Amino acid sequence: MAQGFSNRTRNVTLLLLAAGTACLRLNGGAKLEHSRDPYANLTELTVSARYPGASNWNDYVRTADPATPCDGMDYGYFACIHGGEKRQAFYDGASSCTGYSAQDLLGAFDWECAVAGAGRLVFRSKGLKPGKALADLLEQGAWKPQRLILARDGVPIAASPLMSWWTNAVVPLPDNSTSGTPETLASAGAIYTLTSSRDTAGYVLDADRIGVVIFPGAQLNFVAPALPNCTISGSGAWCILSSPNTVNFAWLEGAIHGPSDGNLRGLTARLSHSVIRGLLTSGFSYGIGAPDELNYSNLFSKITASGNTEYGLYLRGSRNTVLDVNATGNYWGVSTGDIAQWNVLQGIIAADNSIGVNLSSGSDNTLSAVTAPGNRVYNMTVQQGRTSITHALIGANATRSSALTIQNSGENTLSQVTTEAVNMISTNGNKFTGVLRIGSYGCFFILSVTPGLTSACANNGFSDATYLPVTWSPSFLPDYRLSASDSFARNLTGDGSTPNAPFVPGQACPALLSGNVVAVDRAQTPRTFLRNALEFIGDEVGNEDGLCESGETCFYAPNFGAYQGEGDPFSQGSCVFQDGTVTGVTLYAYPVNGG
Repeated sequence: MAQGFSNRTRNVTLLLLAAGTACLRLNGGAKLEHSRDPYANLTELTVSARYPGASNWNDYVRTADPATPCDGMDYGYFACIHGGEKRQAFYDGASSCTGYSAQDLLGAFDWECAVAGAGRLVFRSKGLKPGKALADLLEQGAWKPQRLILARDGVPIAASPLMSWWTNAVVPLPDNSTSGTPETLASAGAIYTLTSSRDTAGYVLDADRIGVVIFPGAQLNFVAPALPNCTISGSGAWCILSSPNTVNFAWLEGAIHGPSDGNLRGLTARLSHSVIRGLLTSGFSYGIGAPDELNYSNLFSKITASGNTEYGLYLRGSRNTVLDVNATGNYWGVSTGDIAQWNVLQGIIAADNSIGVNLSSGSDNTLSAVTAPGNRVYNMTVQQGRTSITHALIGANATRSSALTIQNSGENTLSQVTTEAVNMISTNGNKFTGVLRIGSYGCFFILSVTPGLTSACANNGFSDATYLPVTWSPSFLPDYRLSASDSFARNLTGDGSTPNAPFVPGQACPALLSGNVVAVDRAQTPRTFLRNALEFIGDEVGNEDGLCESGETCFYAPNFGAYQGEGDPFSQGSCVFQDGTVTGVTLYAYPVNGG
């Protein structure tokens, strides 16, 4: 036995600390520390910004010209690249990525490998992992030390020094819990953090590239000041987060809460090319957005809006991307207002609201993977033109009108839809395509010539759908994932009634994923896309509209609704795609289908 230990066996755990300190922890809790960096003898990597003009968090460059910084006027969030999430490191001495892998110490990023020339590889971060946030990179007042570790066949062979990868100032969110006065955040590029729950009289965002990060487990509670503090002229409202002018390149995440009393608003700010990620809002009249506020080219991701007395998420503006929303217990769950054009929404759950999804005015929006059951008045209303909706699961309650209603609009496209009823009022030129399953309330139209369906749910006008009558019986888990035992909406998108053929990585894609099994929508420039797959949004491939078109990387959509499986879709590889009308698609599938 080593000197200083008794001759009895002890449980010993080797810990690798973030600071690079090796530590032996004994079963009694004692620690023996050794300060040597466990990666000190490995080849040293240098991690750098992939885009030198966007080295800090909230820095952006143009997608079409990465040497040029974005100025906030570019059309669409993905017209710019968030340089803060893009890091790279080169490794010399290898000519193939086979057997090589990289991961960062904090486990925050997904990484990819590419050949960068003769005998040289480059490892690039693709972005934050789905379950990670900016908070995972921060601690009170500082960036957490970070490093990249390169392995060959699972054995570490190279590592970068332990250091911060960004130089943005990280500062505490000012405490105005007792002053009753809103605080202005005006330090451009600063990341303001809150690590424990606290009251606030509200904050005004008044600088570009600003960040507000409320750490997991903490919550910002709104105590409204004496006078309305929203910076919108004439709104007469109180806001926890607002802005007097357009703020570009912001990053907002965390939980905000209101007292469910009066005209109180959560996030009501003029934002452009900003990220709203992991924001949880509750107890406001408007959780996120408002009818008197405009937002352009933002990325809303992993949003939870619950218990807001009016709107959960209100989208007014154009070219926003909205991913993974859970809106429950509001009056309106997810709603669009006027000037809502060319927005992309994917992975929307709107349940137990009065109105689930309300597409009011605007045009040319795209929705994919939508679940809207159990809303008390309407589950989904479409009152805008040239909107494309695919893979929707729309319930009903006591009346026909509470399911899917298309009213005072036209030229909409609906593909791969299951709903209890379709109501068409003063609407023409709609197209139903793919599998269309309708429940016991059937179809109804009035004041329409080519609504898309007849009263018998037969095709009308531009429609070419395959209609199937069904009895509504989905099996949901509490979070509205489909249960593994569900036989109503899960694994049936091929023909609507029999289980889909299996997806086998490395083999030919199933026939329902052929390049000839497509839908064509009624957009101004019609789009042709795979009926049973959806585009990965944000992978820098394709046009980022959520529809699976030629040349894009996509995921198999075996189910009706928002839930399309879980796990790592890239872990098992792709199937072999068969070209047709749509060509050159790379297709993956989530490994688990059913919770």
